[in-house]
Amino acid sequence: MSDDDLTMPEDALLDDLADEPTDEPLIDETPDPTPDDDAPVVPAQVSAVIRTFVPYLIAGLVWLLARVGFDIELPAGTDVFLTTLIGTLYYMLARQLEKRWPQVPWLGSTRQPLYTAPARLTGVSTLASTGYVWWRGGKFSAGFRDSLEDVDKEVPGFILTQGGFNGTSVSASAGTHAGDAADFSVRGKTLAQVTAFILAQRKRGNFASFRTTSVAKWGVRAQGFSSYHIHVVPNGWAMASLAARRQIAYIVNGVKRGYRYGRDGLSSNGPDVGPGHSSAYRLRTWPGYLATKTAGLPASGSIGTIPRTYHPKPWPAIAEDGKLGPATLRRLQMQLSVATTGKLDHYTIRAMKVWLGLPDDYVGILYPSAIRALQKRTGAYVDGIWQPTATTVSPTTRALQRYLNGHR
Repeated sequence: MSDDDLTMPEDALLDDLADEPTDEPLIDETPDPTPDDDAPVVPAQVSAVIRTFVPYLIAGLVWLLARVGFDIELPAGTDVFLTTLIGTLYYMLARQLEKRWPQVPWLGSTRQPLYTAPARLTGVSTLASTGYVWWRGGKFSAGFRDSLEDVDKEVPGFILTQGGFNGTSVSASAGTHAGDAADFSVRGKTLAQVTAFILAQRKRGNFASFRTTSVAKWGVRAQGFSSYHIHVVPNGWAMASLAARRQIAYIVNGVKRGYRYGRDGLSSNGPDVGPGHSSAYRLRTWPGYLATKTAGLPASGSIGTIPRTYHPKPWPAIAEDGKLGPATLRRLQMQLSVATTGKLDHYTIRAMKVWLGLPDDYVGILYPSAIRALQKRTGAYVDGIWQPTATTVSPTTRALQRYLNGHR
């Protein structure tokens, strides 16, 4: 599916999703590696510090206990050397023990940080270059975050256990979390609460599904996941990975799979049944949901109208170095009549699409269609690919800078 098709009628979008090439493995062949619901959600950076510190804390304690009752003179530096050696050996042992008993915090935290670059997606390059945001410890495109946040206002209290843009190293997710995706814990939640949460997600254009362990629950068959949780991906919009999009609609050898065909999105292709698993919203997207709201989108807030800030001319000249740094972004924001944050944020992207003659779809993502429109406007080579970063030299950015300097 091309990103241009995200503006197609929903029945055409369904056909296009189903016609994805079939030369890649099916999505979700194995359960998502949802963190243990019993464990608190620890940010990756904090977890990394804990897992590094704990082995040497243990080593220090072991060395102190080993010397109790002994008055031995040791060469200078011996304490440091032996403590480091013991800590390193313990760390190596703990990593092996984690493979056997992953639920035990051998290193002080069971969350292993992922040291992988964000997944590369068509038309954009990195998390920082596209205005993605952090929400409750997870990474999301601004539009998908908006939909999750809107659900949270209606059905609060669900804890995020896994976000999106985790690269492809989370093998058990089979790529579904390489783009926009989220998992939520159901620990302590009632059937009524889970039903309301899933239904609210579907109403806002997301595919939300209750996932089970090896034991069936609430009318959902046993699926073999490590914990009961709710899996959420955008329903044919936002920046979902190919694997997640195949959970929406996919045809293999004439067999229809995915949410829009009434299936659960797993490789076993079970029925889409469970708490809140309504079929009424299978063609709903977040922009479609916003369009159904009759009045009163908030004047501020990312799901509302674009707040405008007008900047009197003359506007400053900028360097034509091909790098999309804060100075270029502030100058672009003057052109777009939005706040000069110096960042390629949600409102800047939406305002840019309107400036380029595209509809405001309430989604802060630059799809290739918008990039091609930008390239046409500024006289750049039209290929729908742009790397808008402060460190990468881009011909499209240079053409934009040249255009802005010519329209001061």
